[in-house]
Amino acid sequence: MKKTHQSLISSPIFVVDITGTINDKGQLVMEEHFNWSDGEISSRTWTLELQGPHHITGTAGDVIGKAEGEVYGNVLNWRYQVNLEVKKRTWKISFDDWMYKVSDTLLLENADTPSGQTLLQLNQLQGPAHEEIP
Repeated sequence: MKKTHQSLISSPIFVVDITGTINDKGQLVMEEHFNWSDGEISSRTWTLELQGPHHITGTAGDVIGKAEGEVYGNVLNWRYQVNLEVKKRTWKISFDDWMYKVSDTLLLENADTPSGQTLLQLNQLQGPAHEEIP
């Protein structure tokens, strides 16, 4: 899946290529590869696990502790903190991320930070049929 993001309040712009696979433990391993408009390249690998009918957790190298979320139908509300490196400085940023699967090819994402920044993006989903986490 490829996502293009441009913040409504600041730049740079990034494109992220996301692939996911189910590992032998039944976890979704999601690889994100970011290409930023300023030439920077970064990546994040998530390991996601369903903890109950609606509760999901995730970990990644730059995520502080565990990400926690609830999934109901086509909506995911996801909360996490990230140590984000920007120009050789590290920023601790909290996200309250809402994702709405509009169709098999369209995802609307709204991520709020405590500083009041809102990242609103429309994502085009591409690739093979999407699998649910067992």
